Amino acid sequence: MRSRSLFVAPILAAVMATSAVAQESEFELPTYSPEQRWDRSAELLTAVQMADIMEKKADGLTAEQIGRISFESYGPPQGWTGS
Repeated sequence: MRSRSLFVAPILAAVMATSAVAQESEFELPTYSPEQRWDRSAELLTAVQMADIMEKKADGLTAEQIGRISFESYGPPQGWTGS
C-alpha cells in the first residue's frame, strides 16, 4: 500500500500544480456564428456515425446488420424523439 502512495503522490502533485497554472493563464474562447456551430455539429455527427459504422464493420457485421442495428437505435418507436 505504501508503494502505491509513493507512486500516486508525485502524479497527483503534478496534476494539481498544472491546474493552478492553467487557472492563472488568461485565454479567450473563439466565438462562432450560429451557421458555424451548425456546420461544426454536422461534421461531428458525421464523424461519430462513420466511426460507429467502421467499428461494426471491423467486428465483421454485414451492411444489412449494421443498418438493422442503426434502425433499432435511432428509428421508431424510440428514435430521437423518444416516442
